[in-house]
Amino acid sequence: QRKQVCTPGLGVQLLTAGTAACIADLFTFPLDTTKVRLQVQGEGGACALQGKGVAGTLFHIAKHEGPAALYSGIVPGLQRQMAFSAIRIGAYESVKNKYLEVSGVTGGLEMMGVRIAAGVTTGTLAILAAQPTDVVKVRMQAAGNSQQYKGVMDAYLTIKRAEGVRNGLYRGTFPNIARNCIINVGETVVYDAAKDGFILVAT
Repeated sequence: QRKQVCTPGLGVQLLTAGTAACIADLFTFPLDTTKVRLQVQGEGGACALQGKGVAGTLFHIAKHEGPAALYSGIVPGLQRQMAFSAIRIGAYESVKNKYLEVSGVTGGLEMMGVRIAAGVTTGTLAILAAQPTDVVKVRMQAAGNSQQYKGVMDAYLTIKRAEGVRNGLYRGTFPNIARNCIINVGETVVYDAAKDGFILVAT
């Protein structure tokens, strides 16, 4: 007889997804900072690092600004993961089950449609919740040790005062939603479908 597996509640799923993403971010953040600096090359200031490449940019930041500069923006980065990844990954199963309950779908191509709808939903909600943290993270990473912001709260307030909420903290929301929905369908939905396929073959 097959043993019944107890599914954790939504709160546990959100917490574990967010925590796992934060742990990963702690290890990969220097590379993320390097990526941001490379993306904004030519803007001047702390970003003027043309032609150095990934390794060259990373070591240049560590040498001239200190290793701590590689973690500039880590606080909003972790805030982003607790909002973004918690919803994108942690809420997916609950949203999918709700859609299944409402639609009455049990399998076939309709099941893939439900999965895609759940992936798009959680991807959109994740961006709407985390966009301000993403904007602040990138601004602080690009600023480095330039003293543009006195801290995380100062960065939020400065951007809000100077640019507003819609054009500042939520700048780039719609392309970010489109990008994340594609990523979420490509990652979470494909993983979910493959997992169910392997379980079906195994049983």
